[in-house]
Amino acid sequence: MRVVTNDSGETLAIVTGEDDFPSKSGVKFLTEDQEPLQVGLLSYEQNEAADAHTHPDRVRTVNRHQEVIHVSEGTLEVEVYGDDKVRYGNLTLMAGQTAVFLRGGRGWTASDDARVLEVKQGPYAGPEDTIRF
Repeated sequence: MRVVTNDSGETLAIVTGEDDFPSKSGVKFLTEDQEPLQVGLLSYEQNEAADAHTHPDRVRTVNRHQEVIHVSEGTLEVEVYGDDKVRYGNLTLMAGQTAVFLRGGRGWTASDDARVLEVKQGPYAGPEDTIRF
């Protein structure tokens, strides 16, 4: 696992891959409880099950956009920025790796043909939801 922080020590991005999963049955959360987006790694042994469950509707206030990208194929060269638009890190994401962006900005370029799954906070508010720099 790799973590990119800003000068204040706030986590901007977390990169994880297959080697970061619990080796035995278990759960390992990458994000802190107070983060709006909860991301965890779960390992199950054969025939182990997760109980059927639901989460009750609850009003939540989300002031920060967070997103996850998972590279299915190819390679991405990622730049990680703080809220101040200063670049704090560069990452190379390869097939099978996932990045969780908790704050700040990001941009990437595909080094070769790539397939990427993106998960982000909604609902989408249109073009004003994005500040390009």
